[in-house]
Amino acid sequence: MIQLTKRQKSLILDLMKEPNSVSAKVLAGRFNVSARTIRYDLDNISYWLKQRGIILEKKQKMGIQITLDDEDMKKISKDIQETQPYTSVLTQQDRKHFILLELLKSDGISTSEGLSEKLGVSRATTIKDLKEVKKELSKYGLILNSKQGSGYKVVGNENNVRQIIGNILLTSMDTQKVLHMLSSFEKESIFSTDYINEVSNTISIHDIKKAIKSSKKTYNFWIPDYSYVSLIIHIAIALDRLLKGLNIDLPVEKINMIKKHKEYVIAMEIGRALTEAYHVEIPEAELANITIHLLSADLKMEYVFNENLIHEDEKIESIIEEMLNNIKKDIEATDESIKKLKADLISHLKLTLKKSKLNIHTENPLIGQIKANYKELYDLAEKMANIFTQRTDVELSDNEVGYVTLHLAAHAEMIKGKAKKKALIVCTTGKGTAKILAMRIKNNIPDLEIKEVISIFELEDNSHLIEEIDLIISTVDVDVSNKPVFKVSPIITNMEMNKIRNSLYQDTKDIMGINNKISLSNIDAEYINGTAHEKSNFSKHLASNKETLHENQSQVAYQMAEDTAIILTEVASMIKELNLDDEIENIGLNIWGIIIHIIMAIPRWKYGQYNVEVDIEAYKENHTEVYHTIRKYLDKIAKDYNLIIPDGEVIAIMRYLIKM
Repeated sequence: MIQLTKRQKSLILDLMKEPNSVSAKVLAGRFNVSARTIRYDLDNISYWLKQRGIILEKKQKMGIQITLDDEDMKKISKDIQETQPYTSVLTQQDRKHFILLELLKSDGISTSEGLSEKLGVSRATTIKDLKEVKKELSKYGLILNSKQGSGYKVVGNENNVRQIIGNILLTSMDTQKVLHMLSSFEKESIFSTDYINEVSNTISIHDIKKAIKSSKKTYNFWIPDYSYVSLIIHIAIALDRLLKGLNIDLPVEKINMIKKHKEYVIAMEIGRALTEAYHVEIPEAELANITIHLLSADLKMEYVFNENLIHEDEKIESIIEEMLNNIKKDIEATDESIKKLKADLISHLKLTLKKSKLNIHTENPLIGQIKANYKELYDLAEKMANIFTQRTDVELSDNEVGYVTLHLAAHAEMIKGKAKKKALIVCTTGKGTAKILAMRIKNNIPDLEIKEVISIFELEDNSHLIEEIDLIISTVDVDVSNKPVFKVSPIITNMEMNKIRNSLYQDTKDIMGINNKISLSNIDAEYINGTAHEKSNFSKHLASNKETLHENQSQVAYQMAEDTAIILTEVASMIKELNLDDEIENIGLNIWGIIIHIIMAIPRWKYGQYNVEVDIEAYKENHTEVYHTIRKYLDKIAKDYNLIIPDGEVIAIMRYLIKM
């Protein structure tokens, strides 16, 4: 459901008063934003009005107009008043961030009265908040100048200004919501994409995404979701400041050092696209600054000019071998698992060395959770870090130790996943029943190893067995405190089986989800588009990527069957409705692709992983009816699963039906 921003509501009211068509350029002037921003607003407005049976008229070379009768006029006015944007009582931290951003984006002086009005608080509260703002600015080497009767202005190094703006925006927003907002342009809070856009009225997040996508097509790199969000925000800030004539200064020596890195060519491609979009020359210092953010983003790219992105370091392999040898006795390991762990650490720590040479600080948004949930592994990672420091003279920060911990945790989960859990079956209804019970469990839960089948009386004489197993399945009450006990019927039911099955898999976590570069979201459309041949390819593709899938396939299949039943109902209705659309031809050939795409998308939607599409606006404008039909049914699925499904996912489905 589209939520209108305050500006979008004002736009509707403005258009309702207009007797004639008005151009986007004129509206941009009235609202002091770019024509591009107005066009994005009009897309949301058009959809919002259409849900109410009203068409936003767009006449070529004339402009935009809303034609309403008196009844519609009253209805729209009432709806606008009732659909208030998301608001809440701001905490002091929220107010502090808001004031900081207002001061930092302003070219002139900001007054306490003006800030109070925007925040909806008293001037006394704002004055108190400004004292905290002054302390925060000092941490970045910035000064809050104030003059009685005049106002407030921030002065200091441009690099530090950009750093604090980026930190505020990134720490104020949940990554999953940011990804959704970046994809759909829906505005949900004071620190939403709308606010990012309003850091500058002349730049568009869409243009920055397009520039990154352009460089990605040329150099074929992969970037983690959090880093993607961070990169977009930092480029938006840099572009805004550059357009205001606020350049950064970097020593020539540092620029020359940065230019030697392969990421610099990606920065040049991004800069070229932004120059084309905004007709502004991107200086070398700015390109170097973008390169620094790319280096911080943990890019994965196979080749640039036939060279590996990360240069081989002759010492790194022996260093990591020493690190692993030091902790081998403390972890479960196989030759295969150690080999993979070693490769992962080599890849990560090579990048760490590269960032160290350029004094790039590593952020780790998960560090608090890592320390809390993996204390023992974190201690091991610290031991490894000490060896790394001794061999390289590079000290690993807490954030870096956290990432090493994640690699150890992923390794531990892999070992745990491959080791079958052991169960003791206690049954008192006879050997025949016990045998049937054991066979049913074995056939339905193949990942569970049945250690013994005994009676309650035999258990008393063989209590040592309890130390050798992970859980007990019993037809009677068993008083054991240190192992989970599942009481079942002698003829075990499916519900009881599911309870045992779920307990086996509930603690398997996607530890490295933030760095997982192979996922179901990356399955190419060619594998799931239509015929039996493609279905076969799709299955082979999944099999070839089995390392990235959970090994407990029976549980995955069971859950998928449940999900499929619900999803197919909505998909069938959607396809039936789309089949009536004149724009769609041969829909039957693409049904399989659409079904598989949506089913496979549910898990990644749950983790906030989305398709990032460049052509969203073109598809929406050229195929409005198809877009809104798919949007309607995805909204239903989103509601059923408590998900956020951005517009990029609608376009991904449209691609099965419409070629552009």
